[in-house]
Amino acid sequence: MTGSRLGGSATLIAMLGLSACTHWSDDLERLADQSERNFDDGQVGYEFKWVDLDEVLANAPSFKHMAIKFNALLNRRNETFFAPLFINMKADDQMNFSVWPADAELWTEKGRMSYVPTLYMRKDNKTLQALLDAPSYSLFQIRATVESEFEGYPIILVRDVELIEPALYTAEGLAALQAGTTALEQKRPAVAIEKLEQALEGVWTRSGRTRIHLQLAGLYAERGDFAKAIDHYEGALENDPENAQALAGIERAREEMARRAAAAAAPTN
Repeated sequence: MTGSRLGGSATLIAMLGLSACTHWSDDLERLADQSERNFDDGQVGYEFKWVDLDEVLANAPSFKHMAIKFNALLNRRNETFFAPLFINMKADDQMNFSVWPADAELWTEKGRMSYVPTLYMRKDNKTLQALLDAPSYSLFQIRATVESEFEGYPIILVRDVELIEPALYTAEGLAALQAGTTALEQKRPAVAIEKLEQALEGVWTRSGRTRIHLQLAGLYAERGDFAKAIDHYEGALENDPENAQALAGIERAREEMARRAAAAAAPTN
């Protein structure tokens, strides 16, 4: 009789313990599974949610155990950022790499420091070669699961990657834009124009080229060179046809050129 009661109590205790477990269901399988199985083919069981990587970086704990997809710029491959106590993976089986958010302004210190160094992909992943072949600053769509977080960084296990655009920027173009922006802040317009013109020779997104054209248009307008200002306003409109700053600027520049032409043609007494 006593044994029966004890057996029943043990069963009840076990059931209560399981009901109180915070890692039951999918989490229990994930934590217990040490086989390093490859889930890449078909992505069975995952429904990836679109997110901005900036948001994940800003609040990593709230994304734990979530399946996500995002766009990002490739930074470096074969990083060595491994925290074995926080991730259920072996360094020998994974390639560690880092990315920037897709909209990071890499010509600024804040933008360069916004990289995420804690992405991991299995070395037998079928899409790994696309990552290995791509140059820095290439734009990828990434599907992944957030396994954990470490010192504020999300530990991201990448399920697959897709190359969207190779090399959105060049190192030389970024350096020239950074130098031109610094010169602009220091009120050195001649240096700013030189560096920003160099920056345009690089590869850029449409928004990046629009930004540079608008900066140059403003500098040339301040110098009184309205013909070149118009050239750059037109360059901005080629990349962003509805840009209000460019539309207003080109109108002002044309009016000023017409006013000067009329003044020059007026007879003098």
